[in-house]
Formats: sequence, structure tokens, C-alpha cells
Amino acid sequence: MADNGSDGRKLYDAITEIIEGLADFLQAFYVDFPDCDREDDKPLRKPRRYIFPTGSFAIGLWRPGDDIRLIYMHDGAPKHFWDSIKELFDQDDYKPAMRGEEIWIPWQKLGFKGRIITNMKDSRLYTGRCHFPESFNLDMITPQPGVTPHMPPFEGEVSPHIRQYHQMIADVLSFLEILDRNKEEIDAYSGCLLSGYATVYAWATFMGLVSRELGPLNSNEIMSMVHSSFRGWHLSRLAGESDYEYLDAFFLLAHKLLPGLASGPPSPYGARAILQSLEYTRKACSNNEGKINMRWLQTTPFTGWTAFQSLAPHRFVITAECWDQKTRRKFFEEDLQVILHQTLRFIERCEPRIWPYPRKEGSCWSYIISTQTEMPQDHLEKMQNSIAAATHALSALLTLSKSDKDKADQMFRPRDMSGTTSTTVSLPPQATNSSGDEGVSEAYDSQDNASDSPGTKERKKRRNKNKNANRKKNKKFRNADAAISRLRHDPGLSGVAFEVGYEDRHEGLKWMALEDWGGKATEDENFIPQHRVRQLKRADDGVIVWDREERIDLLGG
Repeated sequence: MADNGSDGRKLYDAITEIIEGLADFLQAFYVDFPDCDREDDKPLRKPRRYIFPTGSFAIGLWRPGDDIRLIYMHDGAPKHFWDSIKELFDQDDYKPAMRGEEIWIPWQKLGFKGRIITNMKDSRLYTGRCHFPESFNLDMITPQPGVTPHMPPFEGEVSPHIRQYHQMIADVLSFLEILDRNKEEIDAYSGCLLSGYATVYAWATFMGLVSRELGPLNSNEIMSMVHSSFRGWHLSRLAGESDYEYLDAFFLLAHKLLPGLASGPPSPYGARAILQSLEYTRKACSNNEGKINMRWLQTTPFTGWTAFQSLAPHRFVITAECWDQKTRRKFFEEDLQVILHQTLRFIERCEPRIWPYPRKEGSCWSYIISTQTEMPQDHLEKMQNSIAAATHALSALLTLSKSDKDKADQMFRPRDMSGTTSTTVSLPPQATNSSGDEGVSEAYDSQDNASDSPGTKERKKRRNKNKNANRKKNKKFRNADAAISRLRHDPGLSGVAFEVGYEDRHEGLKWMALEDWGGKATEDENFIPQHRVRQLKRADDGVIVWDREERIDLLGG
């Protein structure tokens, strides 16, 4: 396993124990690859039911944040599997999320509680199901003298998800077979793979390519690509090369590896996003002669956003609001993701790409989608009608609006990243996140996960010091309604003009005179809820007297 300290080791062991318990529940044999050559572990019962780990978890490179994908292979009909899943989930009150033949199993359903759930919030467990290849037996994947572990091919036509699972297991066997042949060089190879995996993962995350629902890459696919790009290197050479040269190899070969990804070729717009990002990075890291050198690799949120902005000329924003607190979380985490996928398919001819990190403002989330060709207005209206129908029963409202580069920068540009550069290739493990949710979003709200220049560090220290001072002064931070009421009714403030800064769904931050707020706002803006109020300022000198994000409150009393 990747070196994550004793806590990481304990978490890894706890997950393994839970997965073994899941295998027992499904009456299946858990294939622990490093130990699967033990004779007393081989199952004797029939029908055969095995659970295979895949990806970084199977080969000991898993880190908190990576999703874990298991494959349940069996003889006979799938009824036993689905009956067991129904019993596990108690479908009277929960319907599991399924994608083809893959199911997401929440950790709570497997007995995880308390702190361990917090540690696992950025990782998900998925289980796929398929039949065995006709000639399969466990000896084929068991290390034996003179025998190369392998998965036999399927005979005849099989569905894409079965071929995908076959390739995922084959990748694990290939990696373990290399290590078994070169035991004296295991440290060199695994160190190379881990370093490359961590760095490429960070690069893909910042380029907007890794997100559980909206990004075209996940942890298994990145590991497969990194492993494949290093596969042709003789291991004795690896020990003498630098991290930069490993990465040179990856970025030179990665575009050739897309068709063979373990989870199958990405969608057309997903594959295009990966290829565009690879090409952008290769150009950024090339000298005048076109030679790539990863010493020039920049991996910051600002770099990724700049690439996204430069790779497509057209863009529009989808803004979603949900006013039902009981269903809000489900809407944003599940329903909205489905709608966004449908939207991408609807405009596929425009070659779309979505930036997977939303702008979040209370009960309002916004996503930006770029396209290579401009979407006609009538097409936009048809899509708006389709979305309206999809959200009719969801206590939610989705609006679409065209945007330009400047508006997009104002709404989505990573904050406080101007002038920041990074020449450090390897980012800390916590900078990577397979989920694409809160952890990655936080990287786009601050600069903590980027490499800082000394000047940037000093600015950050001063900014944090000022923030903390303001928070100490304003322990009781009033809400927007109370702040506006204070400005209107405090006799000491009579005669002083103020302005309200609010978040417009389409144009970002806009300002309105306080005396117009409530009348004109309701009339022209079709009601602006209080949670969209971001700042209050004096009109004459522009001094901010109240700021929601910075928690500044200079109104006294």
C-alpha cells in the first residue's frame, strides 16, 4: 500500500476486512491477489462466486480519496447477486445508484461508522457483476513457476461492461506479474509508479479531468495509463531516471493509451477533453525545439482553468437552485448530475466540455460548459424546455444563459491565483481527490494545494491574519437581512448612501442602491433571495461594511 502512515494503514486494513465481510455476505470468495496462491484459501463450493479487487486497491497503491472498484464474477444466473443486494440495501427505503451492471454501495451499509466515515467521504465503493470467461479457473491467476498469470478471453460477443471488467483484472495481473519477475527491483518500480500516479492524478484533477460524475477520468484509469506508459521500460533503467523523465514518457504516450482504458473509451467529448489537455500541457512543457521537459510542468488550479478557457471559444452557464431543504442534497448530488449528463448528450454535436467544479452559493450551484461551435438560440431554448420538464417535480429551478470569457472568469476563476506558478512536479497526496467534490472544490477556493512562491506565502499569511482578526472581532456575525435592516433603521446612519452587492445568476456580482432594494429588486429581478447578497458598501468611498464570504461586519452594535 502507498505510504500514508499508520492511520492510512489502519484504514486500508479496515476496508479489506469490510470487503471480506461483503464477500461472505454474497457467498463469494475474495481474491486477495498477493495471497491468492495459498491452497487452503481456494474455494471448493459451486457455483463459483469470486470478488476481485481492481486498480490501486488491488496492488497496494490505494490512498484515501481513490474510489474502490470490485468485480463480482460468477457462474449461473445473476439472481443471487441482486437478491443479496436488495437485502443489503433494504430497498423499501433506499434505491441504490446503478450504472449499467455497476452498483455504488455506501460505506454505512457495510457497517462503517463515526470517524472512519469522515475519512472515507471522498472515496466510494463500487461493485460490478459479470460471468466468468468460459475456460476460467483460479490457477490461471495464481503465481506459479513458469506460468504467467492471466485472464482467459471471452468467447464470442460480450457486452462492453464485461470487457471493461476483464481489462481491469488483466491490468492488475500484468502489474503483479512484472513485480514478481523483478522482485529485486520492486522498490524502484513501485516508487516510480506511485510518484507518477500521484503527479498525473494531481495534474488531471487541476485540469478538470477527474470528477466522480462529470470528469472523463477516474483513479483506476489514471493508474492504468501510468502503468502502461512505463511498461516498456526496463526496470533497471527506472532506478536511474528522474521523476521528470517518467513523466516525459507518460505525456508522450498517454494519447495512444486512451482506447485501451480499463473502463472503456471515454465519451467523445470526454476523450476530446483529455486529448486537448494533454496537447496543452505538452506545448506548455516544450522548448523551442519541441522537446518536452516535465520540469516545466505547472499543476495549479489556475493553470487548469486557463487551459479550459483557452480550448473552446463558446460557453454557457447552467444555474440550479433547490429550495426544499429535505431534498436539496439529493438534488445536487444525484438528480443534477443526471441532468448535466443529459445536457452534454443533447449538445454533443457542439463538442461540449463541462468544468466539473461548481460555483456554490447557498442553495444555488452553477456549472459552466464550453463548446467548440456556437449553439443556436433555438437549440438553447429547446434544451431549457427539456431541463424544465426534468425538474418539474424536484422543487428546483434550472436556468441556462450564454456567457463570455470575462463573465466566466468572474464567476469560476480560482480565487487568489493570479500570478501563481508552480515548477514542482510532485504534489502532496492530499492534493489529489477522486471524488471531485468538496476536497477538490476547496482547492479552487484557496491556494493551499498549489506550490507557493515566497511572496505568495507572505500574502497568504497576511490575508489569513486579517481574516482571523475580523472573525475574532465579529464573533456574532449577522446575516444579510439583519445587516440591511441595520443600515436602513439606524439613526446614526441616516443620510449615508449604501449599495447592496448581490450575485446575479448570469452576470456575477452586481450592485444596487439600498433604497431600491426590495422594490426594484423584486420587480426587475423576479425576487432576489437574501442568500445571494454578498457584500454591502458605502456608496461614496466604496468601503465594504459587510461581506458574507470574509465574514466582515463593521456595522457595530
